[in-house]
Amino acid sequence: MVRSRKKKCSRIRKEVKERTNELMWISQIDMVTGLLNRKYFEEKLETMCLKSNEDGSCLTLFYIEVNKQNNFKSFYGRDTAERIMMEIAQILKTLTIKENHILAAYGESVFVIATKQLCSIPLKMEYAKEIIDACSKT
Repeated sequence: MVRSRKKKCSRIRKEVKERTNELMWISQIDMVTGLLNRKYFEEKLETMCLKSNEDGSCLTLFYIEVNKQNNFKSFYGRDTAERIMMEIAQILKTLTIKENHILAAYGESVFVIATKQLCSIPLKMEYAKEIIDACSKT
């Protein structure tokens, strides 16, 4: 009897841990795009800012707004508009696979990227052009 209780308690602990991890994941992820959500991004950004201030490293933030997304949603419907946002999220993921890049869905039609790798203005401009060119193909 004691053995079966221990086994049951162990199973319950495992389930609680799994559910806790699932809730943690849900609280950090945008459900449409699968990217980090705004709240979690802001927490990560704050940490990046503090580290950047401490070590004197640069920090760059890209704010990417999808033009006329609301008009598109009104005309073609929410499902189609969300599919487009998912496609754009996938494109941005391919451009942000570097270690010091953080990509998030920041609003209904907004993405943000924070990076510590692009310190010169020409590099920032080149990266911004890459983003625009890649997303324009969608």
